[in-house]
Amino acid sequence: MHIQHDKMNGRHSREFREQFVKNLVPLKPLDLSQCKTVNDVVTQMNLTAFGGREIGEAANVLEAMTKDKECFKVLTLSGAMTMAKMGLVICDMIENDMVDAVVSTGALMAHGFIEAAGMTHFKNPKNFNDEELYEAGFDRVYDTLESETNLDEGAVILHQVLASMDHNKITCSSEINKELGRYLHKHINGRGILKSAFEKNIPVYIPAFTDSEFGLEFSVYNKKNAAEEKQLLKYDPFIDMTDYTERVLKAKKIGIFTVGGGVPRNWAQQVGPHLDIIRLRVIEPNPALQKDAEKYHKQFSYGVRICPEPVNFGGLCLQGDTKIDMPRNLSIYPDGIPIKNLAGKSNFPVYSYDLNKKRIILANVRGVLETGKKSLYKISYGWVTGWVNKKQELKTNSIIASEDHKFLLRKGVYKKVSELKINDRLMPFNSYYKTDKHGDYRFISLNNGTKLAEHRFILQETAGISIDAKIAVHHKDHNTLNNSLENLEMLNFIEHARYHRFNESKETLEKRAQTLREICDPYIMQRMSRKFWDNLSDEEYERLCNQRKIIALNNGEPERRSKVSKKYWSSLNDVERKIRLQNAHASTAMRWASLSPEMRSIIVSHEKNGRWIKGITEDKVKDALIKDHGVITKTARNLGVSDKVLHKRLKRYTIDKNWIRKNCVENHFIMSIEYYGEEETYDMTVDNTHNFAANGIIVSNSGCTYSEGVSWGKFIPESKGGRYAEVLIDATVALPFVIKAVLERIGKG
Repeated sequence: MHIQHDKMNGRHSREFREQFVKNLVPLKPLDLSQCKTVNDVVTQMNLTAFGGREIGEAANVLEAMTKDKECFKVLTLSGAMTMAKMGLVICDMIENDMVDAVVSTGALMAHGFIEAAGMTHFKNPKNFNDEELYEAGFDRVYDTLESETNLDEGAVILHQVLASMDHNKITCSSEINKELGRYLHKHINGRGILKSAFEKNIPVYIPAFTDSEFGLEFSVYNKKNAAEEKQLLKYDPFIDMTDYTERVLKAKKIGIFTVGGGVPRNWAQQVGPHLDIIRLRVIEPNPALQKDAEKYHKQFSYGVRICPEPVNFGGLCLQGDTKIDMPRNLSIYPDGIPIKNLAGKSNFPVYSYDLNKKRIILANVRGVLETGKKSLYKISYGWVTGWVNKKQELKTNSIIASEDHKFLLRKGVYKKVSELKINDRLMPFNSYYKTDKHGDYRFISLNNGTKLAEHRFILQETAGISIDAKIAVHHKDHNTLNNSLENLEMLNFIEHARYHRFNESKETLEKRAQTLREICDPYIMQRMSRKFWDNLSDEEYERLCNQRKIIALNNGEPERRSKVSKKYWSSLNDVERKIRLQNAHASTAMRWASLSPEMRSIIVSHEKNGRWIKGITEDKVKDALIKDHGVITKTARNLGVSDKVLHKRLKRYTIDKNWIRKNCVENHFIMSIEYYGEEETYDMTVDNTHNFAANGIIVSNSGCTYSEGVSWGKFIPESKGGRYAEVLIDATVALPFVIKAVLERIGKG
């Protein structure tokens, strides 16, 4: 629309404003005096703002989806909804034809089954800590308690149901859930999700079935059968996928109502791309099937999501070989675990960056999914290492991701691959190794100036406490590189020392003794000392060594020097000694900083010490550093001097690591971006932080917003009739309001 301006006052013309206002929806204050029902409140909330408006809009979309008889309606569930006592709300949806299929986490269905079978959850009294709850046999989920006896009784029922199934037939999660629903229908009078689903003949899929009490007990059931030489019950998750895909294929329209996110949401939404791939690679190349090709184009017409988190960044598609950094056995996975190896798994920790805490933390992964083939780009980046040992070198790495994938930059903002530029600085995840008498240890940088031993950091994060110096973190298998959660435990130092004294193997004790011998080896110590004299010839080195020996052994010289030194320093207290050293360094630094670069170069060029090489001016050193990206070893080699000499010059010229970082190199800076090709890609969904460490940098969280879902072929755009709503409020608050309002609207409330 063309904007016309009033020539008199510069404002938009009255005609334009009046025309513009016609396209706006006026808001109205919420008048509770006019509200008789929940629907009245929700309807008025639609014309308010923030979360209230989101609830109103969600009810509108869900109502339209429910009333659309051509729409196949999918409900996806994650989070502790059944332990939060929302199970009957979900039953209402199923029983009143608001749902045609359910996709859920296994834990949610397991706790819902326990509730439906007549067992009880409890409010956490808060005066017990988690250790006391463990001893009493209670599992805490947020503010709710589950008794271990509940799980035991549920396991007995599950084993009975599994035993009744046909063991000559391969089963899947929806078949097991159907039989559990049948059991509730026959034996339980109350309501329950699986019971309602059975009675309405609605499938309930659990994509990550093994990640639940159901999955664990299924495994135990087969272990028991194997021990008793009975027939095993076979399981195939692709039966669920095929059944769900065929149901969607038959529908004229599809809609999705999501509570939370994670694996259920992604599994349900990927049906569109899945059918597209089938059409392109199976249907269209086959002349006999080409007539059905049009049926394989499916996109969601409706979408509602209720989740307390902000809209995540989405768009993440990584190549399968991308290394994910997480607590693990470093002996087996030194660089990280390939994301393709994590597909189908959930509820495990990964390293992540918390933008609020401004440091690295451990965050929980909800799920990892394969997302099909996509066009990928290779992003190469470099960084400088060796600031500690002053042996700097430029290292490089790369990551392969889709064009929409986002990277976290050092300044705390995200950029897509398509928006990245050369020299953009990425948020790093840095680590290094140290060796002591016990073995090799990995240290990680928290990106806030703090570095911690990884095994101690892991237990601090998982326990939620700061581990003091009196506590040791013990590796159960004696492998100091195995930082898997199950391999770490806290012991006080006395217990730890006693354990190693009496329980270590001969091999481990010998390894420790060998490490001590190597650390104390005089030849190694001498070699370490000589590196500071590497600019001297062998003759000069021998001459200086002999000269020092003569002086040191002459007429009690060692005793005299020692007495003088001890007398002076003993006369100073700790504060005075510290000030004395600081002043000496500061005085030298100030004296050199006060000189012009030309004068500093002249003074250095007239040095009489034979170790100095003339002609290396300050400008020449700075130019070389910039050219070599601040890599000291490379700069020294190109200047024809030793590292020792160059470090001396850097001090004279007041060139420190901060100057180098500012002028020479950006750590983890983008070096190149190039098209890579088409390959299978993977998604990962991370709680709260929405990012994780991959290939040494921090990358964005997966999952797609509705707008990104349009670009992925999952959703019909709003311009073509698609309807979507997102409610960023706790589901235990928003879900009852939305469902009750819609039930009242369709006359079943």
